[in-house]
Amino acid sequence: MRKSITAVFLVALVVGAVSAARAQPVKLEYKFKENDLDQYKISMAMNLQMPSIPGGIIPPSLNMSVNSKMRQRVIAVNPDGSAKVRVRTGDFEMTAPGLQMPKQNKSLESTVVVMTMTKDGRVLRVEGLERGMGELAKLGFDPQTMLNQMAMTGVFPDKPVSVGDTWTQQIPSPFGGGSFQITGTLLSYPDSLWGLKTARIKYDMSGKMDLGDIMRSFGRMMASQPGSKEAEAMSSMSGEMSFAGSMVYDFATELGKLLNGSGTSNMQMAIQMPAQAVAQGAPSQMNATADMTMSITRFK
Repeated sequence: MRKSITAVFLVALVVGAVSAARAQPVKLEYKFKENDLDQYKISMAMNLQMPSIPGGIIPPSLNMSVNSKMRQRVIAVNPDGSAKVRVRTGDFEMTAPGLQMPKQNKSLESTVVVMTMTKDGRVLRVEGLERGMGELAKLGFDPQTMLNQMAMTGVFPDKPVSVGDTWTQQIPSPFGGGSFQITGTLLSYPDSLWGLKTARIKYDMSGKMDLGDIMRSFGRMMASQPGSKEAEAMSSMSGEMSFAGSMVYDFATELGKLLNGSGTSNMQMAIQMPAQAVAQGAPSQMNATADMTMSITRFK
């Protein structure tokens, strides 16, 4: 009888200790050390369904996959814990059966930028995109909003959180009106991955964008180009895009590094086509759906 009571007591003690450990709050933050190098493999796959458009280069059903590698090196750490990080993205591998692509696709060349990041994952500044930013500004594009969105799946709360706690951000779209809402949830802590103490975090994202506003901006830019004939048709288009998705990440809390993550998203588009395109056989409204999966994994 005494042995049974002792066994029950020990089990209760262990369960209580585990429950207490999982109830402890944790401060989620990135930790930067000068010259640190973090490398990630990134994979994305997309299935796009859309109507067939006469003369279009995109087939009505498109399956595309893109693999790349991202290397982040800390080049300076500030007294407040923020850091300047050089980010190189390259080693692209892309497959898209049925898609007509130019032999030299410059969009798949390596890119290098220097980002100033805070401990909670916010991007304060990006150096190296000045030329592209200038072109996008002609469309009414807000660079600062885009910088905030670059970290929208990795921004942490400013205080410790416990399992089940949530935090929410509302981020305006960089163009096209609308906004995106990102809600983070601490799913579990402490966990373990690759011998490291980790927290599992989920981010749910949703939002809408006015495609008509974007088309009108493109039309204004095209109208300024000599010999442009598509500006009026582009400006007459309208529509909306909605987006919803989620990502789950494993974050090494003591190391202050992202280890891996994966998720899915869905994008719905409805575009009212210009009369000129309809006369040539295009549908009056083009509805398109894109289902995407993404994963990111740290490697040495």
